[in-house]
Amino acid sequence: MGAVLCGPLPPSERVLYESDIVVVGQVRCRPDVPHFRDCGSARTYCAIFPRSAVLIRRGDRPPFVEDPTVVGLYNRGDDYERFKVSPEGDRGDWFGFAPTVIRDALRSVDPGAADSVRPLTIAWARISARTFLWQRQIFEHVRRTVAPDTVLVDERCLRLLAAIVSEAYGGSEGSPVDDREYELVEATRRAIDKRFAGSLSLAAIANEVGTSPFHLCRAFRRVAGTSIHRYLTSVRLRRAVECLGRDEVDLGDLAIQLGFNSHSHFSAAFRREFRITPSICRGRFGTAHLC
Repeated sequence: MGAVLCGPLPPSERVLYESDIVVVGQVRCRPDVPHFRDCGSARTYCAIFPRSAVLIRRGDRPPFVEDPTVVGLYNRGDDYERFKVSPEGDRGDWFGFAPTVIRDALRSVDPGAADSVRPLTIAWARISARTFLWQRQIFEHVRRTVAPDTVLVDERCLRLLAAIVSEAYGGSEGSPVDDREYELVEATRRAIDKRFAGSLSLAAIANEVGTSPFHLCRAFRRVAGTSIHRYLTSVRLRRAVECLGRDEVDLGDLAIQLGFNSHSHFSAAFRREFRITPSICRGRFGTAHLC
């Protein structure tokens, strides 16, 4: 193993790209495999971008939902457990970095932790649509390119790391004053992640998590920093990005499957979120070019 990875990966993970300072990999773990819950420990310092939703529990930290709206941050050696939320289990793409790279990235935002054994003090952070789409373009590039240019990919990955650190250490991790509100919002996120493509009502969500619609809306905005509708739309759109990697997908059918009223409604929402149209996004995934 090189400087980035320490020890063999479990069978549900594989490496797509590796250099002296960066590793790009994926996890595809069904919920029925024996090691789904007991994950062991992280083999690298990494940022994972989920494609599905799982509940993650790490030590004495509050459990949280890892889904396409967040990035999970792991130190090498971090033990964690995961629990099923999405029926497909745990699906995600991860970017691993050499210890020196992680410490350099953190030195300006958290100098006290930069040289510790576990420099990543934040377990997860919400990510912008721009960063989400950027990491997917890098991932698709290394997945589709037979011999990617290491200088190009490494540079793009380090820029991605800088964006992640900026967003994460800018105060985006949830740290609510009231633990009950935190638990309520996490339960709401789980409910949405299970049925994001179906017909959802605010009253039904509130009833499922055992509170009133008024209290739920207030708590969700306070803890998550956004509205429930905006969160639901973001989940649907980020799920759509994965589908755009398949050329045979009809955009009109995809819009309806994800819960949008029409193709035009879907396209307008997608453009607001990512600043490009679904068809342009699909075109970028269909080539090995990395901008």
